[in-house]
Amino acid sequence: FLYFAEQPFVQWPLMDWLFFAINCWSVTLIGYFAIHFSGVPSPRFGRLLLLLAVVPPLFAALAIPLGWMPAIRIWTYPLIIALVLPAVWITLAEARRRGDTTLIVLSIAFGAMFIAAFHDYLLSLGIMPPRDTYWLAYALPAGFLTFGVHMVSRLVKATNQVERFNLTLEERVAERTRQL
Repeated sequence: FLYFAEQPFVQWPLMDWLFFAINCWSVTLIGYFAIHFSGVPSPRFGRLLLLLAVVPPLFAALAIPLGWMPAIRIWTYPLIIALVLPAVWITLAEARRRGDTTLIVLSIAFGAMFIAAFHDYLLSLGIMPPRDTYWLAYALPAGFLTFGVHMVSRLVKATNQVERFNLTLEERVAERTRQL
């Protein structure tokens, strides 16, 4: 699997920057999801995520004309990957607190994405065997599938709750009608 499109829809420097920025923004969104999901304010982690969404893409935009994009990647990817860990921890703690199996599996999927991203980073540095494959291409669909299952289960629970409310409302209307 290739990380870059063979026929990009924009010119290479912009595509290079866009790929890097999307990596920053996707980790930022995972972190904000974890904060929102847990319901526990985490201002320090939130500020780190905001910095991740703005500062590395800005530095990358400045680095492209100077040819420093490889150096930016080498120095920032470990930080980007490391910021997934608090999101995994927050999500797993909340999933265990709620006792919901789909949420625990979602936390494990986030952890698998972290491991895959770290593996792929090592592969890109040449530390892993060159014949090895990129793992993130396999971990991301599993994460998306797990997130989809979680969202569908929430939809089913919400629909069931609306049905219960409707039945309760119908019973209350019938009771009031009898009283009149």
